[in-house]
Amino acid sequence: MASLPLPSHAYAGPVTNLRIIPPRNGHSFLSIGSVGSGATSVVKASSYRYRAGHVLTGATEVLLDKNDEVVVDVMASIPQAFAVEGLIDGESHRTIIDRARLWRDGTRQICECKPDWAAFYRPRAVTQRLLGEAAAAALGWEYVPVVPETLGSRTFRNNVDRVYGARSVRVPDHVAVHASQLLADGPMKLGEFTARIHDHEGNAFSMTCAMMVRRIVEIDLEVPLGHSSLVRAAPPMPRGLPSIRIFGHRN
Repeated sequence: MASLPLPSHAYAGPVTNLRIIPPRNGHSFLSIGSVGSGATSVVKASSYRYRAGHVLTGATEVLLDKNDEVVVDVMASIPQAFAVEGLIDGESHRTIIDRARLWRDGTRQICECKPDWAAFYRPRAVTQRLLGEAAAAALGWEYVPVVPETLGSRTFRNNVDRVYGARSVRVPDHVAVHASQLLADGPMKLGEFTARIHDHEGNAFSMTCAMMVRRIVEIDLEVPLGHSSLVRAAPPMPRGLPSIRIFGHRN
């Protein structure tokens, strides 16, 4: 994903005295219990892939959370994973990054979410970006600006939403094993696959979606979901992937 360019006058200056601060609980700066009912912009979501409660503070964060719950090449994804502090032109600034994520190829990212590209040019957002980019450079990660359009086509996002909606569906062990056996020799069409894992089409589709969240299968989400959509075995998780949990970092 291309980095978002900023006009030269937007830069307040380089970040110095950079500090990357992990959350006390080792997981996220926000927790389900720490957010009051009066916080109208906050969404609480249960992650079945990562077995965690996620607290999300904007619509684009919600979209990214759904994406990372579904897309099989995302190996780890943590909202509000750490804070970044630093001096910009001698003035102290602090931000909590929107998300840290790890891809199957080992790439680690700091993601900053906004509703549109224009929002990245607001003064507070420019400061957030400078801190985020400085942290990414210090860690050897990528800094990624995220708006809804960067998360795929509307069709792809709609499909992600459908799969995400079935994430909590129970999948019996024998169904998961049977699914893996069916796909061992290559992809199948969704209609054929669902017909062979359960005699009820709706239940079979829901379980297939839940198995994608659990990284057992992968459904092609680039075209509208239907009987001809392809289903394949999810790629295996590589060994030796790095962590995206921060246990203290200073430069």
